[in-house]
Amino acid sequence: MSPKIIYLDQNIWIFFSDSYYENKDMKIKRICEKVIKASESNSSIFPLSLNHLIESHHGQDPEKRDKLIDFMLKISKGYTIPTFTSVIEAEIKNATLKKLGYQTSNIKDFVIQKGSSNMYGATGTIQGNIPEGLKNLMIEWINSPEALIPLSKSRKIFYKDDSFIEAIEKIEKERSTYKEVNYRRL
Repeated sequence: MSPKIIYLDQNIWIFFSDSYYENKDMKIKRICEKVIKASESNSSIFPLSLNHLIESHHGQDPEKRDKLIDFMLKISKGYTIPTFTSVIEAEIKNATLKKLGYQTSNIKDFVIQKGSSNMYGATGTIQGNIPEGLKNLMIEWINSPEALIPLSKSRKIFYKDDSFIEAIEKIEKERSTYKEVNYRRL
C-alpha cells in the first residue's frame, strides 16, 4: 500500500512545532507524536513546499524559525512538492487524455519527490570547469534531504533584496521562453 500524502498548511506546521518543543498539553503532544510516527514508519508523507520555507522566514525570531524548520525537515524527511507552475503542463496533458478517453499518468509519481530541485521545480546546473562526475555528485547532494537543512535556513534565499529580485526575474524570463518553445512543439 502506498503512503498517504498529507499536505499541511503552514499554520498546522507551526502548531505542531510549537507543540513538539513547548506545549505541555499531553493531548496535543500525542497528536504530534502520531504525526512523527506516521512519518517515520513511511505510512504517510508530509511534503514541504517552497511557500512553507518562505513563510517560515517571515515574522519569526531566529530560534523559533530554526526549530520550526528542523521540525518540518524531520517530519517531511526531505519530501517536497513543486510550485503549481511546474505541474500545469502535466495537468493539462492529463485533462486532455482523460477527455479523449485515454489513460492518464499518475502525477503524484513525479510531484512528490525528495530534494530541493523538486521543490523549486527545476534541476540546477553546476557551472565552471569541474569534472562531470563531480558536477553530478554536487547535484545529487543538493537534492539530498541533508542539503535541505542549510538551504532551508539560509536567510539569503528567502529575503528579497534587489539582486535576488533581479535574479528571479532573469530566471523567470528564461523559463518562460523555454516553455513557449515547448508549447509550439506540441
